[in-house]
Amino acid sequence: MDFTIGQTVTTELRKKYLETRDSAPHKVIYAKDSDRMSSFYDYYVFDKEAYIAKFGAVDIGGPVTFTVEAITDDVKKVQDPNLPAPDGGFRYTYYICRIH
Repeated sequence: MDFTIGQTVTTELRKKYLETRDSAPHKVIYAKDSDRMSSFYDYYVFDKEAYIAKFGAVDIGGPVTFTVEAITDDVKKVQDPNLPAPDGGFRYTYYICRIH
């Protein structure tokens, strides 16, 4: 999905796509459709404290309303030419979100 900054969204977060990362210990990341191969991926990044206040734990999903506060894009190219990769690299869009 494509969202704009300031847009308020209500959706269902599925447990299987929730993750935390050592590189972002204060964030909960919702990586929808990360289990499929694609040339682009969307990530929804939530403050961990706010997420726990809403759901009680980081491994619980459910309905949520959030506002998109920032959007960042990243493109990563595969260094090994023998590996399959899309032309131009993989595109990652990060939606930085505030839970209501």
